[in-house]
Amino acid sequence: MWSKNIPSESGHYWYVIENYVNDKLESISGPFAVHVKLEEDDIDGGCDMWVDYIGTDDGDHMKFESDEMTTTREAPRKPIFGWDSNKTALKKARDRVIKKWIHWFKPIQDVQFDQSNKTVDPYPVLHQDGMLSIEKALTAVHRHCDLGVQIARDGRIWLCVDGQAYVRFKPMSKETYDTLIGGKR
Repeated sequence: MWSKNIPSESGHYWYVIENYVNDKLESISGPFAVHVKLEEDDIDGGCDMWVDYIGTDDGDHMKFESDEMTTTREAPRKPIFGWDSNKTALKKARDRVIKKWIHWFKPIQDVQFDQSNKTVDPYPVLHQDGMLSIEKALTAVHRHCDLGVQIARDGRIWLCVDGQAYVRFKPMSKETYDTLIGGKR
């Protein structure tokens, strides 16, 4: 069952964030598979909650003032950027709305992760200069897929999803790259 209360114990959960502007639902993010870790807060006696997104190295520290995981604040409707003119920035600053985020969690029962690939050899961090080619548009979608990564002896890299190349990389010096594009960027 989905709940907008702080989970009662550490474990694996489905996680969804609802974003509202002036009480109108603007967007829903998720569901994300996450691991929640609850820890006692030594400073104020409350509870700290750490949320790690499964499949990434990302994590969030979340702290709420009550058990209900809702955050509300008054803010400009649109973000103010450093490149905005003073007139645009002031106009955005005056156009204020009430933004609200509701965080929903649902326990993942009897979670089991595929352990058949535990013998994957780690590859050390590699930095190369070269030409990157995006073959297909990547969208922010969470789905089950077959991910393929290939690194050739000469440093070429392919990232494939369900057998289709999305990203290709070829090591190349800046001088060679500039020659290929005719010295223009």
